[in-house]
Amino acid sequence: DAAFNVVWHDLHVTWSVARRLAVILEGLGRTLDEREMRELVFCTESMEAEISPDAVAGAREVLAQLKKQYRLAVISDAVFSPGWALRKILARYDLLEFFDCFVFSDEIGVSKPHPKIFTHVANHFSVKAENICHVGDREHNDVDGAHRVGAKAILFVGVKDRRQGKATQAEAVCNRLGELPDVLKTLHR
Repeated sequence: DAAFNVVWHDLHVTWSVARRLAVILEGLGRTLDEREMRELVFCTESMEAEISPDAVAGAREVLAQLKKQYRLAVISDAVFSPGWALRKILARYDLLEFFDCFVFSDEIGVSKPHPKIFTHVANHFSVKAENICHVGDREHNDVDGAHRVGAKAILFVGVKDRRQGKATQAEAVCNRLGELPDVLKTLHR
């Protein structure tokens, strides 16, 4: 995990699950044959798709409300769950329909805060990056990443507050998902 975190945090690369597991096995002095490795990779990648984390309370209602005013995208680092598994989780909660664009680090080749992951969304919507507002839960990845391309950022702390008493550089903080539409309105005044 320490090696993964350095590569993810400092180099803006999300190792594939296969690469991450290979590093773990090497550290343990263990090897698996090709079939066992494929099975381990598949089980790890599909873990959250099979045993999904809970959706944030009210997510469907909030996204339906936001979709009336905004074009929405998902930007996500694929730490253990690749894009295909993350789409499956969104489908399980009937949330896919709200998004017009999906950018997953395993599919685009870089992770947040790399500018490419944010400019991909701007290009998809044919807008300038400064017309984007990114909502995320990590200062370094989400807030700093959005700011690197001139986008606005909202720090979402409704599930886990990672600030540890530190101030944020985000234009706004959202404490509960239900507040997000109003928080976005404050940025457009």
